[in-house]
Amino acid sequence: DGCGVVMVACSQGQCLAVTKDGDIFAWGLPGNEADMVALNPAAIQSTPTRLRILAKRKLVRLECGRKHYCAVVMGTHALHCTVDGIQDCRASERIKFQITARDLQDEPRPQGGDVFHFVAVHQSGRSVLDCAEIYDEMDGHYTGHYVLVKSGEYSLAVTYGGVHLQGSPFHVQVAPGPPHPPSCTLETWTTFSADDDGVLTSAPTGEEKRDAAPDQVTVAAGDALYFTVTIVDKYRNRIEDVDASTLVFKVDGTKQETSTFRQDDGDLYASVTLSQTGTFKLQVFYTDAEVVGSAEIGSAITVHVVAGGGCPSKCILSGDGLEKATAGETSAFSIQAMDSHGNPCALTKGQVKAVLVGGAKPLRCRKKGDQWVFTPSTSGTFELTVSIDDVPVGSFKVQVAAGTQPAAESEAEEEGEALTA
Repeated sequence: DGCGVVMVACSQGQCLAVTKDGDIFAWGLPGNEADMVALNPAAIQSTPTRLRILAKRKLVRLECGRKHYCAVVMGTHALHCTVDGIQDCRASERIKFQITARDLQDEPRPQGGDVFHFVAVHQSGRSVLDCAEIYDEMDGHYTGHYVLVKSGEYSLAVTYGGVHLQGSPFHVQVAPGPPHPPSCTLETWTTFSADDDGVLTSAPTGEEKRDAAPDQVTVAAGDALYFTVTIVDKYRNRIEDVDASTLVFKVDGTKQETSTFRQDDGDLYASVTLSQTGTFKLQVFYTDAEVVGSAEIGSAITVHVVAGGGCPSKCILSGDGLEKATAGETSAFSIQAMDSHGNPCALTKGQVKAVLVGGAKPLRCRKKGDQWVFTPSTSGTFELTVSIDDVPVGSFKVQVAAGTQPAAESEAEEEGEALTA
């Protein structure tokens, strides 16, 4: 009484009733045929008994047979199920989402037991999924987690019985994860496009490329050594919006000033100029608050810096031959060759021109060992001019005293056409 029966089904010996609250009651003869034949009064269920098997089930139709009853219940309908929580993320980020099961009448399902499927397809066409799990909460709700490791656009499909749920497939963007310096790459170059101040202006061409991250590099003092740094996350997804100021170059542990800029493809280009000769250890670090652990990019590079070409303005001349000499005797002077950064270097015979002028014939000095020598044949005051790579280095007044013996003819060399008055 007062239970609100909304559906009744009767057969030869059984009765079923469904209340408005969804409870199902049964009474009458049991399904045991032996008891029915014996008409055992004790076996007759005169009081309605609630059936647990159909608890919380929404019935669509109810039928009774001689021994059994049949109930058609409302099931989960994929097109009415909803998914919440799917969103854009970063590579390796764990995303939680929830599925709410609903029936054809868009009512939430009060119990679990349904099986949902999750598939992630990358824009490249490959299914790339590091982790996906869906847990049944047994109350009509399902909690899922997924992890995507490859950056780019994804199509995420959530289905039930092969049918997409509301909103499926979902389209999400996966951004690269935090920078991972050990996975980043470093390349060195010997030539690059730069302006007059040495500021990088463009990426290198294929002809300028060197082997990736060689352990040994040799450059001349004052010549720039160029680098290409590609910043990626731990899954090697390229990170294109990297601030060039996050790169730090260190030479033997000391921070080095660099010229850097970022290309449209996200690569960072940098140049380092070392002016002192020697062998140095060069390291590149990525400094950012997101970096955990080692911040060094690649491995340390051994850089051998050799002296550049001789710089006339830096070279130093010394020796008695720049001031005085004796006729018939060999005089000498030395040139301490330096490159533009003051590093000692070597000069070839053809780079230096030294001429003694003032006698009957101009006399060219010749190289002998580490010195330049000349043997004047007459006494007097002479002018010695020295040039390196046709750039004048100095002009000296040389006082030649009279000697005790004449100079050998083989010691003198006429300047000829190479000498100008």
